Amino acid sequence: MHHQVNPDHFSRLINLFATAPVQQIFAGSSMQLEKGVCRIQYPVSPSLFHGAGALHGSAYFKLLDDAAYFAAATTSPTYFLLTAKFDIKLLRPVHEGLLTAVGNLENVTERLLMASARLLNGAGQPVATGTGQFAFSTTRWENLDGYRS
Repeated sequence: MHHQVNPDHFSRLINLFATAPVQQIFAGSSMQLEKGVCRIQYPVSPSLFHGAGALHGSAYFKLLDDAAYFAAATTSPTYFLLTAKFDIKLLRPVHEGLLTAVGNLENVTERLLMASARLLNGAGQPVATGTGQFAFSTTRWENLDGYRS
């Protein structure tokens, strides 16, 4: 499963991320990739707050999952990945500012890629951490509109 990565792979992954319909909810997000590493920045929007005025846990999950997922995806040049398992630890509430999710590929087996992520607030404090397992699908990246365009 590990072949030479097309030099366009990273920019195509970033486009796939940016053009996904769910990104309309996470407006203003941006992504940077290098081999085995993903960094996502998200300016916190009150539209994702729960009733007590802080960022909903689903947003923490999405940012951590994406960071870990795309860190793993940098090393999968042919096949779309699927999140098989993702564990999250919430550390502190977020009320405002720019969040940064940093994902790192940790381990690769024949069937799974393992990656971790941490979510940092504007002061650089961790607000959540996560670890995920990602499986190879049978869908090729090149068959996805957001990857090709």
